[in-house]
Amino acid sequence: MKSKKILLTTITLISLAYQTLNASELTQKEKGVNLLEKAFSTKQDRSVLNFINKDKYIQHNLYAKDGIAGLEGYLNYLNGKKLAYKVAIAFEDNNHVVTLSSSSQEQQISEVIDIFRFEKGLIVEHWDNAQALKKADTLKSLKTVDLDKTSENKKLIKEMIDKEVLEGKYLKNHKILGQGNFVLAINEIKKDDKRISLYELFNIKNSKIINTWKIEEVIPAISQWQNANGKF
Repeated sequence: MKSKKILLTTITLISLAYQTLNASELTQKEKGVNLLEKAFSTKQDRSVLNFINKDKYIQHNLYAKDGIAGLEGYLNYLNGKKLAYKVAIAFEDNNHVVTLSSSSQEQQISEVIDIFRFEKGLIVEHWDNAQALKKADTLKSLKTVDLDKTSENKKLIKEMIDKEVLEGKYLKNHKILGQGNFVLAINEIKKDDKRISLYELFNIKNSKIINTWKIEEVIPAISQWQNANGKF
């Protein structure tokens, strides 16, 4: 009986070591995609929460509480619901990972852009924007190409967005992230006296924009914030 327990313990330790090794071999992009698609599924595979720094997880979704406890609490709230998260586009910009996905909760389908910031291989910060998506709409999976054009494409979008700011159409650009043919501009605009977070994701080919995905989200009043980190 004792030898059987030792054998089971050994197998468990080997399994955990194998999982740790696999996690260390994953790219930042793979970790971000796995976190979204596995944790936010009906089965809720929470092993992917190991990609998050448990001591430092800064949440910028103002409807969610801060830290890993806030994320786990949200997953507890979703437990039992029919969930699916499908990433269509994913790219890296140094220590940031950006994804464009379709997310479904029961009958509600949304288009979401998530951003993760990494430190030493673990996620330490998260931003997102989401809006309702019609059932008839589908997000086509697209690969990141033209990696040698990253700087050129980011410059193209920055100049375009800076012009929008100067002309007063946008309040501010908070960040430009990109890799290859994809560039994301995180902007702040105003509509009907409401502050809006505007994420614009561009697909660029030969210095021309061939696709654009725009996701707008109203920034709630401070009294409604579930964390104090701000939207941007």
